[in-house]
Order: sequence, then structure tokens, then C-alpha cells
Amino acid sequence: MPGERGTLAAAILWPGLLSSLIAFGVADAIACRSSAHPDERASLLSTGIVMSLALSLVATPIGLVLLPRLLSHYGSDAVESSKLFLLYIPLYLTWQNMAAVLLGALHTVEFNVARILQVGLAAAGIVALALGHLGSVRGFVIVYLVANAGTLGYVVWRAMRLRLEIRRPSGRIGWAVLSYGARSHLGTVSGITNEYLDQAVISVVLPASQLAYYAIATSVLTPMVLLGTSLGMMAMPSLASQPDESIRARNVARYTRVTLALEVGLALAIFAVIPILIVALFGHPYEPAVIPAHILVFAAVFLGTNRLLSAGLRASNRPLTAGTADLIASVATVAGLVVLIPKMGIAGAAVTSLCAYGVATVFYSVALRRLLGASYAALLVARPSDFRFILRRMLGH
Repeated sequence: MPGERGTLAAAILWPGLLSSLIAFGVADAIACRSSAHPDERASLLSTGIVMSLALSLVATPIGLVLLPRLLSHYGSDAVESSKLFLLYIPLYLTWQNMAAVLLGALHTVEFNVARILQVGLAAAGIVALALGHLGSVRGFVIVYLVANAGTLGYVVWRAMRLRLEIRRPSGRIGWAVLSYGARSHLGTVSGITNEYLDQAVISVVLPASQLAYYAIATSVLTPMVLLGTSLGMMAMPSLASQPDESIRARNVARYTRVTLALEVGLALAIFAVIPILIVALFGHPYEPAVIPAHILVFAAVFLGTNRLLSAGLRASNRPLTAGTADLIASVATVAGLVVLIPKMGIAGAAVTSLCAYGVATVFYSVALRRLLGASYAALLVARPSDFRFILRRMLGH
């Protein structure tokens, strides 16, 4: 029911948010460096593992201090479950950093399998709990931890298949990764602010049921967000490894056109069936999620496209420009939440996300147009050849 679903959303929200804030852009940096310097991949693997564990040691004590203060109004079970979910941070950061080496080596199929496996294992565990009538906040948290542990196991296996010579972590490579990551992390932090601050604020100022409705509204749009994220992750190392600037510019435009076309198509399809989906998947108690979901479906078009536009700028060695776009949007997010949540509740949070993502899209588009010297039409209107090009890249050709 909505109250318990809101409690679960709050319990997993804060450790997940903390892991993203503490990641420091390391995975993006590893993917780019793995693509540009194939001879360093063995060192990148070991260095990435050490960095993920070091960042986890920083994040976990912060979580242990903050969680009781942030979630005390949800009860002791939510607080203890959220503390348990802090184990997610080292699991997630480790498999992300290792998978970034695979992505940089253009093993896109293996990389995408890892991302799908995380969701698939979690779904299987949730079904098992439901069939056994064992559903609880603590039970679902354990399922998510097992799903990430299984994903880490798969990534380790695929990394071993690269047959790289085992090397010690490299301070030189670690410093280079941190240098790039620091420039990229401004955009990461701002992007996380745009994407999760609404839920964070709702978890603190509104009842658990309202967070549940909003979490359900955002979950319906997951395919759109995953699409933009996956294409952006796939595009960045592919573009970064291209030394010819004119070819890189042409490929950035291709990725952008395909992403926007797919996002718009998905949005139209999902918008039409949102009321049916929510009632069919979650039941009539969740009907209040329909209104914010209808607003967020348009926000997701901008968000998914922004993931690709950001990857294009980062691959062109413009991480600060990408960070500026997300920083501007985060300012809009904070202002919108302050004004609209007290007046409109979760619908106000959805409107805020729509406006913030739209602002970022405009900034990204202007920046890429100047960088590529292309018209807006070249970034917006997809062609059949674009889809064939992206399909070949997805298959690793």
C-alpha cells in the first residue's frame, strides 16, 4: 500500500543518492580513458576497484550519521533498513567502475547486459518475495543488494574475459581519472540534484503516501530514462576514441537525432496508457500518481535527451560545459520546489522537473550547436541511416 511503498522509497533513496554524489565522476573518466588508452585497461581495472572502495569508506560514515536524522519520522525499521542499504554503495561503485573499462573497450553488449541484469535480478527477487508472502522493507532492501552483488559477479567475469595482465593500481592513472572526474562531477552532482532532489524534498516534507505516488509516477517513465542513459554511455567512449573532429561532430549529431526521436515516440506511447498502466501494475490506491506521471512523461523526453547531449560534450572534452547546463537546471529545480511543492504538492514537483530539464536541454543544444557548427535541424531531425548507424554501434560493430 502507498504508506509502506513510500517508506521503502525513502529507505533506498538516500543511500542511492549518496552513492551518486560520492562517485566523483570516476566511471565516466575510466570509460573515456579506457577508450583513448587501451594499453592502460589493466591498470584502470585495479585502480577503479581501489577508488570505489576508498569512496565507499568516505560515504558510509556520512550515511550512518545522516540517515537517522532524515528518516526518523518513518520509524526505526526504515532507518535500520536504510543503514543496511549503505552496503549498496561499494557494490554499485565497484561494478560501475569495472563496467566502465568494458564500455571503453567498446564491449557495449556486455556493458548493457550488466545494466539489464541488475534490474532483472531485482525483479526476480521481488517476485520471489511476493510469491512467498515475505514482502517487507528489509526484504526488498536485501533483494536490491543481492541484485547488485550478482551484477558485480557478472562484470568481474566479463572483465576476466578481456585477458588483461594483472597490474597494481596506478597513482598516475588514478590522478588522471580524478582530474577528469572532478571536472565532470559538477555536471553529475547538478544532474543528480535535478533528478532526485524532488523525491528527497518530498520524503522530508510530505507524508509517505505522497512519496509513494511520486515514486510510482517516476517508475513508469523508467524506460525513457534508461534509453537516454544507455545511448549516452555507449556514445561517450565511441566518440572520445574518434580523433577526426569532423567525424566526431557528425556522429554526435546522429546520436542526438536518434535519441530525441526514440524519446518522443516512447513518450507518446506511454502517455496514452499511463492510467491503465498504473492501475494494472499497482492498483487503484495509486491512481493519484497519474497526474504527476502525465507531466513527467514530457520531462523524461528532455532528461533522456540531456543524457546524450551531456555525453557528446564530455566526449569532446567539454565536461565543464556539460556541468554548467546541469548547474543552471539545478538552480531552477531548487527554486521550483520551494515555490510549487507547498502550492501544488507532487504535481508541483513534476512541473519543476519538466521546467528544469527543459532549461538544460536548451543550454546543451546551444553549446553543441556552437561546438559542432551544425544547425538545430541537424540535431533534431532523424534519418533512417542514423538508426542503422546506432544499431551497428549497439552490436559492437
